[in-house]
Amino acid sequence: MKNLHFLLVAILVGNTVTAQVHTVAGKVTDSTGSPLQFVNIVEKGTQHGTSTDVKGDYHISVKPDATLIFFLASHATQEVNVSGRSQLDVTLASSSKNLGEVIVVAYGTQRRATMTSSQASISTEDFKGQAVNRLDQAIQGRATGVQVTNTTGAPGGDVRIRIRGANSVSGNNDPLYVIDGFVGGDFNVINPDDVEDIEVLKDAAATAPYGSRGSNGVIIVTTKKGNKGKMQLNLTSRLSSSSVPKTYDKLNAGDYAETVNAYDEAVGISPYFTDQQVSEFKAKGGTDWQKEIYRTAIGQQYELGIDGGSDKTSYHISGSYQDLPGVIKNSFYKFYSIRSNVSTHLSDKFSTYINFNGFIRNNTNTFLNSGQANPVTQSIAWSPTVPTYDENGYHYLVKSDPLGSVGFNPLAEIRERLAKTNSYNANIMGGLLYKIIPDLSFNVQYGINYAASEYKNFGDLNVSPEGGYTTRNTGTSIGLQNTNTLNYKHVFNGDHHLDVTAVLEVQKNTWEGFNLGINHLIYPSFMWNNLALGTAQHDRVVAS
Repeated sequence: MKNLHFLLVAILVGNTVTAQVHTVAGKVTDSTGSPLQFVNIVEKGTQHGTSTDVKGDYHISVKPDATLIFFLASHATQEVNVSGRSQLDVTLASSSKNLGEVIVVAYGTQRRATMTSSQASISTEDFKGQAVNRLDQAIQGRATGVQVTNTTGAPGGDVRIRIRGANSVSGNNDPLYVIDGFVGGDFNVINPDDVEDIEVLKDAAATAPYGSRGSNGVIIVTTKKGNKGKMQLNLTSRLSSSSVPKTYDKLNAGDYAETVNAYDEAVGISPYFTDQQVSEFKAKGGTDWQKEIYRTAIGQQYELGIDGGSDKTSYHISGSYQDLPGVIKNSFYKFYSIRSNVSTHLSDKFSTYINFNGFIRNNTNTFLNSGQANPVTQSIAWSPTVPTYDENGYHYLVKSDPLGSVGFNPLAEIRERLAKTNSYNANIMGGLLYKIIPDLSFNVQYGINYAASEYKNFGDLNVSPEGGYTTRNTGTSIGLQNTNTLNYKHVFNGDHHLDVTAVLEVQKNTWEGFNLGINHLIYPSFMWNNLALGTAQHDRVVAS
């Protein structure tokens, strides 16, 4: 019976999805008719996109009335409405705009005109005015060869970023993040409104300056430094609404009961439901488990930025607050951050700078369990004939749905499991730049990064076969970095550029953590607040 039920659900889902999408294919060329590869193609108003291959071909599934944005460095951006077409060829005109702009790359700078296909640049203008909450949303669909996947769909959930695909089956495939010169930074700490420029290095462009650390690619983030002149204050507030646009089509309780009885008769056993029960299901309806676990989530976000400076000093100070509930009930994400970037020219030869960034991140039930403990999975699997609550008013928490699933009650999964993660981070970077001669400079930079996190997880008796469980993990890391850079840059006859950089960098990272899991809780109401009242599942202290 279970197999038959799941088959019906799968058929209904398949028919629904194909009716929603419209596939568009085509070729992108330049003004001479030559194909353009690595052209970014994004559906306007979304983060959904793709890129052209080496032949300039692309295909993407969008709404029939969607608008596609085609953009590539050194070419004019073009917006084209699909208008129900299945074939859409586009010609991009060349543009010399911004080719002389200087951008930060690895341990130095270079002109945008000298960039190769193994480098990609994203500026704040690319996502200005859009509802971008995190750095990964600013990158998604805007850099060729970069794949961004939100693994959970929850606010503040895990994000997987891959540059040129995955290089290892079992190893780490995450790119290396460099934030204002600090190697190995956390991209979650960055407020997109603080970003000045994002550079993506691939292949040899990544491994040449960073060695094996750059084997998965490098993402370099440069934050705003402020502008000379009168102080400017910018306040941005956003209000968002999130919901599930469409749930899976499932049999209603009456049809489900009739299908079960038909199966029972076909295999020669007595019908599970009586005629009276079937009539009641048709008259009163059953339980829509997807409706029980989903909600419309109203989020809010506030950004405050202060920029200014004098002839010698410039500063950028900002603060951010985000409150983003998830579309699954009882899931929440809150984020607080502060940043201060100050730079000063002490003389014609000496300049100094100091950057500070700190954040607090709170996640509640944004990391879904897998398999039988996943409320989304169970909301599809549980029978519509099973009531939400029993006659005593509590959840119908019998651990067996007699027909649809062997998992736990999906409503209990979100109400009687509680997972909290609190993360704290502070980063300070400071340096001194000395111009030895007009074309030769020496930069000394020091940085420290402190990160701490605490994970607390609890499952009540009704969602745990071990009589209730709780887990508590803590971790603390400290990173130290010293970077010494000697750079010589000279232009010969106005056309020939010589750029030589020597770097000596030293890093030290320490980490220690504690992990303890408890089963068979004597007093489940204490949750993780008294770990002695239970049976130890695992405990260990580690440091590196």
